[in-house]
Order: sequence, then C-alpha cells, then structure tokens
Amino acid sequence: MAPDPARVRQIAAMLRDRPGTFGRPASDRTAWGALARTETMRDYVTSKEGELTRPVVPMTEEEFGAAVVTGSRPTWRALEARLGNRLKGLVFAECLENKGRFVAKTEELLEALFLEKTWIATVRKAQATRNWYGQSNNIDLGAARRSWEVALADYLLGDRLSPAMRLKIREQLEHRTFGPFRRMVTGEQKPDFWLTTTSNWNAVCLAGVTGAALTILDSKDQRAYVLAAAEKHSRNFLAGFPPDGYCTEGLGYYNYGFGHYLALSEAAWQVTEGRLDLFGVPQMRSIALFPVRMEIMNGVYPSIADCPPGARPARMLMDYTSRRLGLGLKHWETDSLGDRIRGSMALSLMQTFPNAATTEPAADITPQALDTRSFFDHAGILICRPAVGAKTRLGVCLKGGHNAEHHNHNDVGTFVVAVDTDTPVSDAGAEVYTHQTFSAQRYESDALNSYGHSVPFVAGTMQSKGRQAKAVVLRADFTDAVDTFTLDLASCYEVPTLRKLKRTFLYSRGGEGSLAVTDEVAYSSPQAFETALITLGSYKIISPDTVLLFGRESAALAKVASDTGSIRLRGEVLKADLRIPTKATRIAIGLSEPAEAARITVWITPAAHPDGRSIDRIHNGSFEEGDVGWTVPKENRMCEVLSECPASGQKSLKVVDNDPEAGSSRLSLRMRAEPDGLYRLCGKIFPVSGSADGLGIYARFYDGADEVIRLPREERLKSIVITGGETKQWRPFAKTFRTTRNTRYMRIWIHSMSATCITAYLDDLEIVEGNTPEDRE
Repeated sequence: MAPDPARVRQIAAMLRDRPGTFGRPASDRTAWGALARTETMRDYVTSKEGELTRPVVPMTEEEFGAAVVTGSRPTWRALEARLGNRLKGLVFAECLENKGRFVAKTEELLEALFLEKTWIATVRKAQATRNWYGQSNNIDLGAARRSWEVALADYLLGDRLSPAMRLKIREQLEHRTFGPFRRMVTGEQKPDFWLTTTSNWNAVCLAGVTGAALTILDSKDQRAYVLAAAEKHSRNFLAGFPPDGYCTEGLGYYNYGFGHYLALSEAAWQVTEGRLDLFGVPQMRSIALFPVRMEIMNGVYPSIADCPPGARPARMLMDYTSRRLGLGLKHWETDSLGDRIRGSMALSLMQTFPNAATTEPAADITPQALDTRSFFDHAGILICRPAVGAKTRLGVCLKGGHNAEHHNHNDVGTFVVAVDTDTPVSDAGAEVYTHQTFSAQRYESDALNSYGHSVPFVAGTMQSKGRQAKAVVLRADFTDAVDTFTLDLASCYEVPTLRKLKRTFLYSRGGEGSLAVTDEVAYSSPQAFETALITLGSYKIISPDTVLLFGRESAALAKVASDTGSIRLRGEVLKADLRIPTKATRIAIGLSEPAEAARITVWITPAAHPDGRSIDRIHNGSFEEGDVGWTVPKENRMCEVLSECPASGQKSLKVVDNDPEAGSSRLSLRMRAEPDGLYRLCGKIFPVSGSADGLGIYARFYDGADEVIRLPREERLKSIVITGGETKQWRPFAKTFRTTRNTRYMRIWIHSMSATCITAYLDDLEIVEGNTPEDRE
C-alpha cells in the first residue's frame, strides 16, 4: 500500500518549496483585482453579504442521529449545506473585496465545522456512527472534499486568519485526514475500501486528501509522500474503465469521479510545474471521449445506472479534456467565467485561474457530426443514431453488460429510445439514496431491480445480480441502413425451466426511424413470460396491441406482435422514490397464457403528440397534471398543486413562503427556444398576502449543452415577471422578453424572493412566440 521510497524522493525533487495548489492568495491583488473587475464577479460580493448576519449553527448529535436512522442523502446534504457549502462563498468574497469584512464569519464557520465530531456522511450508518463516537477515523467523499476546502481557506486567506485559527486548521486536518491516510497506506490502520476500488470513490477521496496535503503541508517530504501514494492508488480508478472507455457508473458519476481525477492530475501538474502528469496516460483519450460517444442524439443521454434522467456531461470536464487532448469539441469549450466559477472551491479555483488546459489553444475547427453509431465493444453497449442530414427522428441506446457493474442496476438487455429531444421509452435512473440503497436489500427497489427496466420478466422471476448474469453478444451487424444487435440473456435468470432467452434489436434509419425488439424464449414446460417498456411520462393503450408513450417533448408508438397466443398490455406505476419529480411507469407486455415457447416483437416508431402541443409551450402550465412537468426540490415544500382556488380547470399552484431566508422554488421542464427570439410569458396570479414584488417568474436561458446562460442583473430583469400583493382576486400578467444569441432552450423558474414572505396562487402559465401590445405585472 505504501509508495516506493525512491518514488517519494523523485517527486520531492519536483515539488515547489512552498505548499499551494489552485488559485492565488488574497494578498495577490493583481490576480484577484482582475477577477473582481469582471462583469461576472461584480455582484458576487453583494450576493454573499447576507452570510455576514446569517447564524452559524453546528450540527447537533440529535440531528446527526436522525439523519443516520434514515440514511437519506437529501437529509444529509441539507445538514451539510448549513455549514460546509458556505465556506467557498465567504472566502471568495473576502479575496475579491479585500476589506476584511468576511474574515470573522469565516473563522466562526470553521470553528463550527471543527465542533462536528465527524465529517463522514450519514448514508453509511455503521461507519458514520463509529466515527461520530470516536471508535473509527475514516475518510469518505464529503470528508475529503471538506479537507481540501479547509486547506484552501487557509492558503487563500493566509495571515488574515488568526494564528490560533491557522494552527487549529493544521491540527484538525492532521487528526481527520493526514494521520488516517498515512496509517492506511503504511498498514497501521485498516485501509478504507476506496484506496483499492475502481469506482469514483477512489478519485474523489484521493483528490481531496492529496489536494489538502499539497495545499497546506509545509514539509516537502510529507507532500511528496501523499502525492506518491495518490499516483500509485489512482491507477485503480483508471483500471475501472475498459479499453473502450465506457463508464459503468453512468454519466453522472463519470462527471463526479473523472472530474475529480482531473482535479488530482491538475494539482500534481501545477505543484510539479508539469513534470508529473497523471493525465498523460495512453487510455485517457478513450475515457475522455466517453460522454461524446454516449450522446444518443440532440443532446439526449441515457440515464443508465445510478444516474438521474437528464444528466449531461459537465461543461468544465469537457472543456478541460478537449483543450488538453486536442479533441476539437468546440461547442463544449468555454471562456465564460460564470461557467468556471461553479462547483466546489477546488474545482472553481482550478477553472478560474490558469491551468494546464488554458495553456492550450481553443478548438478552431467545426466539430464533426456524431457517427451513426458508438459501439462500446468491451462493455456491450451500442448507441444507434440517425445519419447526418437524414429525417430520422429516432435514436437508441442498447445495453448488454452484466449485473455486477459499479452502481449496478439489474438491467442487462435494457434500452432507451430517444425521439427528437426526449426519451418516451426511458430508464428511471437513480433512486433517492437511503440505507437500503447500498445494502443487501438494494434490489428490493424497483428502480434498481430488473422489474423497473425494459427487460423480460421470466416465469415470474427477475434478473439475478452478479457478474455471472451477463449478456453474450451473438450478433453485432451494422450497416448504413440497419443495425442488428442480438444478445443471449439466459444467464441473467435463475429459472430451472428456462432453455433459451434471446433478445434481438433491429434499429432502422429508414423514414423517421424505428426500433424492433424481439424476444425469443423457450422453456421445458409452459411458463409465463412478459417484457416491458419503462416511461417517465404518461401513456395511452389505444388497442390490445398498441400503446402510445408520451415524453415531455415527443411521443412514441409501440406496436406488439406475437406468434404464440394473445398479448396483454398493462400499466403499473412503480413505487421507487426517484431523483426526479415523477414516478416511473412500467408497461407490461405479457402472454395471456403460459407457453413452452414464444416470440414477441415490440416495434417502436416516432409519433405525433396527440394533443398537438408545441414543445415551445410550458408543459402543464395549468397544473392540471399535478407536479408533472415541474422539478420540485424535495427539501422545498413551499409550492403545492391544489384544487382550492383554480383560475380555470380544477387546479392551481399555491405558493406559501413563510421563511424569511429561503425562497420557494419550482422549475419547468426544458423548452426549445430560438436564439435571439422574441417570446411572451403569460399567466394569472391570485395574490393573498405579502409584498407586491415578492414573487418572481423567471425565464431562464440555456445553451446547446443545456447549461444556464449567466446574465448580468439588468439583463436578467428583462425576462422576469415580479408580482404579488394582496388583491385577493385573479389577475393576468404578461412579460415580453428576448432570448440571447446562444440560447437553445429555456425553462420557467417560479421563485419567491428569499427575504420576503408571500402567499399566492398561480395558474395558466404559457409561453407564446412574438410580442403583443401590452405587458402586465
């Protein structure tokens, strides 16, 4: 486990004399003064002034214990955000303003962090409890991140912090981080599993521990020891990627894990002035191209494994890898400071100040169109796309693989169908994490077991977990017109009577495109058999063999044929608590009677949306479908769809904000928008109480990568309806606004101002193109 002493000496000779990783100390007024004068950062200090009077409340033992009981990730994040998420804002505000106003609150916050008995998250109950009561001293994802941020606070603020605080920072990091890490690699303490795992945990924890050490340890030998250990053990993370670069954890954890590997490699590159380059390994190009090759079409990506639907590649990651490796991903590269300042303190500093990528020239070529397919031959994943310039509207992701992957779902043989910019046949993705998620009861969840995926249900039996449950590729035959992909799925089911189970995907680029999924099953005695389609939208069974599946922006028609008896279609809402504000629905496609052999084909094609709804309109702006079409933060319950006061129809949205600090929040689904387009946001409001300008209805703009376009305050105000009051009657409002030149999508955000309290109803929200004579607020 320990690094080679000779390698430690080599790295020590490469290191700078003084510690420090990303950014510059606040005393470097040339660097921070230039940042402070930028348009993006002009309002940053003002936005953080509220932190100066906001109470600092340490986590109590009762709160910790309550979070441990459920293991709920949202509960833990809310507790963590109360302190840990505030450190970056305070430190950055002080570095930008340079007046000393934020130092005392920073020290108060650090003191509160040090009062916490552990920085370990509560989602792993036994480990969290042992650490809280001093029976163990482990390092996890959150502890590693916090360690680096605390070290960076010391590095950036320097002598602005009191000598006592700077000493305490070093004592705390030695106790919580550096000491345990040294003992683990020398064998004095049982190593945490992440040192040898090939998942995101390895990269994230190593980045945090190593980043903290390189930032604050005065001893060059100690810094070299930690960096040498990180160099050695980070190879485990890279070993988790097969030669084709596929990430079994899903796109969300790719962003998280590989993003932190970039931070680790960049830190090593900076502190050795480029002499140690963890990024310069042969497989880096295939790993970096994973998200490019995973795009189905039109910015749509599959939500495989513990990945929420709608996940996209992180712009920071794509920008960095494109420049470092010369990938030419012009549409992902960015010079926007607003893009770069996001994320943790370490990642924000890494992107904002010069790094190994910014020394490389930006892409100056027109990016090539996506190939008609991406085949991850080692992982058994196939992405099929329309040909360039074709009228094909349908693309697919077809999954083989096995059931022992990182963040595994029992989903061998599943598939995702994209139509235009949506996935009417989808994957439910990640559930809200609890203790059960990473326990022996993991596959009791229908978000994680095979019942909640578009795969067969064989003789009443779901897929087994484990590497032995795997797809064997029988055929992979690709042409310009048709791609054929056949998998043997028999090993995935522990059914004694099962003799054969073969699934064949046939993707056609003809016309608007189609996907035929054919299952061939044989038993030694008659048994039940069904397959399924998973959707996150609504559906309509329009005949005994046909179902219409609705996405947010498109629809698909699925027609079923069987050569053995009749077919039964049945819809069922799954119970899993997903990361998105909706439930998944399983459309079961089953034999009416048991059979010894059967052949079922599901033929999927694009369909027109039956209500003729334009995708340039707000989905469920009337709230008649409840929360469908809206993203509602689980910790924010200030907005609720009720039937007590509708303007039309049966329902409206009630906003009740009684919290003077936190505002209400509700975000619509994505809508297409024209660059530099003129639009009008209309609706009705019934103000009950509160400030006349307490409720904002914002049009938020997004670029082609679905990233928020950051606008100066005066520009943001042009696309916001600010309303409220106490009229106690329905009144209309309207606001005309223009999108930016790089806008490709927009969303509507309903948000009551954080400093005000308000009660109001909203209804009949709509976006229309063009101007009309009068704006009303």
